[in-house]
Amino acid sequence: MYSVEKIESIFWGPDIEATAEWYERVLGWKADYDAYDEEGRCTFGSVHLPSADDAGRPDAPFRGMNLSRYGADAAPYNTGDKHFTAMVHVDDVDAVYERAVQNGATVDGPPQDQDWGFRIFGMADVNGFGLMVAQDIQPGK
Repeated sequence: MYSVEKIESIFWGPDIEATAEWYERVLGWKADYDAYDEEGRCTFGSVHLPSADDAGRPDAPFRGMNLSRYGADAAPYNTGDKHFTAMVHVDDVDAVYERAVQNGATVDGPPQDQDWGFRIFGMADVNGFGLMVAQDIQPGK
């Protein structure tokens, strides 16, 4: 068995930097840029509202949204294609993967270690909404 540690949202868009700038300017949120492509464009980042109570706390909860860049050939938002993914943090991603496969889930492939510190796999729910199941593989973070 496994336990859910937290759930995060991932918003997919064509320009993470412009999206993050909007959240910084309009809402006063802070942007973090985590991964880049070979052209130097951010491919994964986040925006969040820092709390003074969280300063210096490694266990501080994440209060924000993840941002991921989709390719230029992605379908527009109004076609029903998924541009929203919930990230479900678990303590054993491999156990969740095995259970999902055994119960007929449509998965994107087996869990893979990512250079940004998680072991993940993706799947779609019955309505086609994206779920990214993730396990933190950077202990102490």
